[in-house]
Amino acid sequence: MARYSPVLKTIIVGLLLAFVLSSCRTYKMINPQTEELKVGDSVHIVTKNGQHAYFELQAVIQDTLYGDNVQVSLGEVAKIEKKKIDAASTILAAVLAAPVAFLLYALLLLGSSDI
Repeated sequence: MARYSPVLKTIIVGLLLAFVLSSCRTYKMINPQTEELKVGDSVHIVTKNGQHAYFELQAVIQDTLYGDNVQVSLGEVAKIEKKKIDAASTILAAVLAAPVAFLLYALLLLGSSDI
């Protein structure tokens, strides 16, 4: 049977958990009139002419959003989405990921035995 080092097992399980938990963020549509955009927010902007821009907000000056090599006037915006943590998905992922990670680790551990 194949032998797996403890370090490799830990890396595999860690990557699995990181992958599962990283999928817990999603873009949610916001209304800039009622929800404040802050520097550091990750946003997805769709302009009235159909262009898409994904960027981290670096500044909001008057009615213009600034990101890395991007500037969009709020008057040009058709839709703004802000990246947020999806609490339900995060809880579900954590509940499901822990037993799956344990099972994977156990299978890797059994796979390294000489039985």
